Amino acid sequence: MPTKPDPRVASVHLLLVVLLLLILVPAAPQDHSWPKMTSGSEDERAGADAESLVLADKQADEQARPSPSPEPAEPPADYIITLRQDTTKEQWEQYKLQLVGQGAEIRHEYFSLILKGFAVALRPSKLQAFQQDPLVKHVDLGQSVGGGAEPVGLVSGVAAPLSLV
Repeated sequence: MPTKPDPRVASVHLLLVVLLLLILVPAAPQDHSWPKMTSGSEDERAGADAESLVLADKQADEQARPSPSPEPAEPPADYIITLRQDTTKEQWEQYKLQLVGQGAEIRHEYFSLILKGFAVALRPSKLQAFQQDPLVKHVDLGQSVGGGAEPVGLVSGVAAPLSLV
């Protein structure tokens, strides 16, 4: 004897179908406008408007693109500028303003009894002017230093006496 389908199961199936349709069917545009019948003059105006928009877009693209420079930009290099030991705080500040004014990127500042100077990123062509300043003791090319050694005395991340390693 055939059993009668449960109405609750049918309503769940219907709900799932509706949800799937809502998810899969893209939403309709908000303006709900239909194509209108237009005369030839309106079509011509619409075409002219579209053409002027395309031209405006092309002009905006051309203005947004940077113009090609005649020579490639010189990449900055890292330098350590050490000032003389008798440099005052005011002289140090003035020299810092000179560095920034010449396009240097100051990475570190040093002003203590032992060391006065700066670690900077600077274009090499600008370096000579700073080297000739009477406040400058010397200028060194900056070098990256990194630790690449393996730890000693550790077994599986647990500290152990070296005799057990």
